[in-house]
Amino acid sequence: MVDFGLARAIGAAEYRRLTETGIVVGTIHYMSPEQLRDEKHLDQRADIYGLGCVVYEVLSGGPPFVGRSLTDLVAKILRAPVPPLRRINPAVPVAVEQAIGRALAKSSAERFATMDEFATALGAAAGRG
Repeated sequence: MVDFGLARAIGAAEYRRLTETGIVVGTIHYMSPEQLRDEKHLDQRADIYGLGCVVYEVLSGGPPFVGRSLTDLVAKILRAPVPPLRRINPAVPVAVEQAIGRALAKSSAERFATMDEFATALGAAAGRG
């Protein structure tokens, strides 16, 4: 599984410390709800969530969720609806907003099952597929 904060974390800490129980590895802004809940069975849908966050940030200028504190940020990732992307950037096509919204679904079962599905949806939504 790919996490967008992992490379920085490995460079900043010893490997054995990164794998200890209770240590969070990753950038919170891009971690899926199931990662934050410390679910044991993660699959590529957690990575789809992270990529959805990156695409959202590219199109809006900021991550989908921000908070005044770590607790506030985690609560928003777990419970708050995704802020409408088109409200921030009206140039984003509706279908692109919908594909990103699906990638950022709170439940992994509601996300795209594969990266290929997400890429295909984005390409079609952007008029390239």
